[in-house]
Amino acid sequence: MEGLGKDLRKMSDSMSEQIGSNTLRGAQRFNESQVQAALAKAELHDTTEEKRLESEKELLIGAMLHDFYLYDWHIKDRSHRLHGYHHADRALDNAVRYFDVDERIQHIIWCHMWPLNISRLPKTKEAIIVCIADKICSAKEILFQR
Repeated sequence: MEGLGKDLRKMSDSMSEQIGSNTLRGAQRFNESQVQAALAKAELHDTTEEKRLESEKELLIGAMLHDFYLYDWHIKDRSHRLHGYHHADRALDNAVRYFDVDERIQHIIWCHMWPLNISRLPKTKEAIIVCIADKICSAKEILFQR
């Protein structure tokens, strides 16, 4: 347990020590049940906060590496043909080679070109966000930077 959950556990232990007489047993059970409920809520909060932070980290890393293909696709070269279909694989290979990326980040990179790569459906909210952001940025580049 981290943070608030740990503090509440100490408080619960302290209360158990202080309430010792038989006349206070009912109050002790009542107070302990309140503390147990607060502990459960604090543990859930700690877990939720950890998951949120991990989710944000995955989103940021996936967003930074989704186009990590290491070539200029505007230069005419046979290896750049069908760039839209293949660059996600190249970016994924490079991300795995140069960084310690987990499976969730790999998924973000791998599926960011959906629906062009129709079988690579984004399955996490982070992957969906990167996919949509990529489409918005691409549309802006096409419409306003030519």
